[in-house]
Amino acid sequence: MSTDAELIALGERLHVAWNAEKEVFARRMSDAECEVAMDACDAIIDEIWKIPATTLAGLKVKALALVPYLGDDEPDGDDPLADRLLASLLTDLRAM
Repeated sequence: MSTDAELIALGERLHVAWNAEKEVFARRMSDAECEVAMDACDAIIDEIWKIPATTLAGLKVKALALVPYLGDDEPDGDDPLADRLLASLLTDLRAM
């Protein structure tokens, strides 16, 4: 599997995980169930940032993975996973 094919597949998995996470929160499940859903998304994002993107499709996956970290507030720099993902995206852009 090429690198970007792997990123695209991870992006698809992340989309499914986000939908599951939204459902857990919408159904007002327990804190433990919410944590499991969030951890599943974070695990996929943790894989995404490690893989260099070589095409626009791969960059798009990384950019979309950043969206939940943006929110309505100013970034606070307290999320190392978001920081790694952003650094990975910028590194890939610079390499193109």
